[in-house]
Amino acid sequence: QLNGLLGLLQNTYTKARVCRRDVCYRGEPDLERLMAESRDPAELLWGWQEWRRAVGPPSRLLYPAAVALMNQGAQNNGYSDIGACWREELETPGLERVVDDIYHQVEPLYVLLHAVVRFRLVQLYGQETVPPTGPIPAHLLGNMWAQNWEALLDLLVPGLKTTNVTAALRARNYSTFDMVHHAEDFYTSLGLEPMTRSFWKHSQIERPDGNNGTCHGTAANMYQPGDYRLHQNITCTTTVCLDTTHPHAPSIRHYQVKDCNATLVTSIKLQLDLVTF
Repeated sequence: QLNGLLGLLQNTYTKARVCRRDVCYRGEPDLERLMAESRDPAELLWGWQEWRRAVGPPSRLLYPAAVALMNQGAQNNGYSDIGACWREELETPGLERVVDDIYHQVEPLYVLLHAVVRFRLVQLYGQETVPPTGPIPAHLLGNMWAQNWEALLDLLVPGLKTTNVTAALRARNYSTFDMVHHAEDFYTSLGLEPMTRSFWKHSQIERPDGNNGTCHGTAANMYQPGDYRLHQNITCTTTVCLDTTHPHAPSIRHYQVKDCNATLVTSIKLQLDLVTF
């Protein structure tokens, strides 16, 4: 039952489309790229709102039931809820206190950064679009989830000389596979082992022909010797796609060099228990 709900949630996220002026967009990488590159506040607001209207309401119908089942499975394994199980996997005593302490250390810098970002956005869009106080409108921050502001770097530091990574990738005719090989080259240069044969055989790295779905990039440990995979569903040569591909290489390396410990065994047991509902 849980797997069915999670599958429906995944399909809702990956298959959603929003269309404007006869052009339809997937969430990844289409709207990711639009949010990073556009400086039209109306277009950005449209992308931000319409994507959430397409994905949010259907997901809201399924999510509470999925959480209830995950909590039940966690409680069957001695946890108060699924959150307690996930926190234990991090193996950090007093995790919530540690996070709170780190937040307060970073907060002064974040407040200053927030002020600089607001100042530059007011210069670009005006106070009618960016209010002088209160939260900054999230759709103007260059990211589908407002969690990464790198796309605003040219606004925050005018005149900064940067490398146009997208242009460089296209000049070299890079494919998505080339990006993964590039990540592999970096880690082998550190003395780590190359990706396994199973990785290259079973990973889904590019969108297959005729597949219109979107697969959020994930590094997967299949819990079989040497079987580690990358699951993503993108075919593009841009900075956004490079940023989607590269961060999963460390996870694959972690799976390769680290034996399953007690925490992973507990996690596997929990997943097996959930499947039996």
